[in-house]
Amino acid sequence: MDINRIKIFLKLSQSLHFSQTAEEMGIAQSALSHQITLLEKELGCSLFDRSNRWNVTLTPAGEEFVKQAKNILETVQKSIDEVKCASRGEKGILKIALNSSALNADALLKCFYRMSRKHSGIVLKIREEPSQKVYDLIQSNQIDLGFLRLSPMSSSECEMKLLTEDMLVMAMPKRHPLAKRKKLAFSDFAMERFMLPRRDDAPLHRAVFDQLCDQAGFTPKIVFELESQTTILRLLESCACVSMVPLSYANQFEQLIFRELTDHVPFLPESAIWLRDNPSKVLKIFLSELFS
Repeated sequence: MDINRIKIFLKLSQSLHFSQTAEEMGIAQSALSHQITLLEKELGCSLFDRSNRWNVTLTPAGEEFVKQAKNILETVQKSIDEVKCASRGEKGILKIALNSSALNADALLKCFYRMSRKHSGIVLKIREEPSQKVYDLIQSNQIDLGFLRLSPMSSSECEMKLLTEDMLVMAMPKRHPLAKRKKLAFSDFAMERFMLPRRDDAPLHRAVFDQLCDQAGFTPKIVFELESQTTILRLLESCACVSMVPLSYANQFEQLIFRELTDHVPFLPESAIWLRDNPSKVLKIFLSELFS
């Protein structure tokens, strides 16, 4: 159905005067009449009663089509607006994968807030995965953006940018004997039982931990290995164990004590990663909000 023909019909339905409508629309009266005739043929009914040339009126079918024609034009305009938004990256889907620690980064949380306020047409599909899986998903182009525990590195395929650095601290239940001490070195934990993230899920975290053990000269007694850092800390509240965790978790667990190490200040990076040749305008908008 011709959109311009519908616009002519609506204009004529308001004035009910062929010559006046033709003049206002800048077309010949014969051309206007021809468009209305074509529209009536397409619909299979008369829209105007022309029996009295001095008093043109809408037929019942014409009155109904006024309502439908307005809806049609609104739908068409909405579709046009949505297509334009999509072309500017203001509408679409952004697929994100992140490790659990990423949600402790203030910059990322503030970015999510700004996206929801300023870019309501963009849908963020977020999944939680360990860092290695996030990297694999980026490499296989299954997601647009990832957040993982990895220092920025040079790559011909990927862009990486540091989001934040998280200090590693020792966590223990409040009733743990070492919790009474304000200053602790890593060597003070040589005889303790450790609860840690699995090596496959947190390779950088475990690598830092292994290095500290080597420097302190002891082999750790690891009694629990779990996938989620949050699960580790929940379980730690009821166990006589210790763990090395990112400081960003400290305010979330009231039954635990967190202590910085006096002899080491280990950090874990949190980086954003995306494919260098990803053409997504939605991705560009998100990155602009994230690093602005």
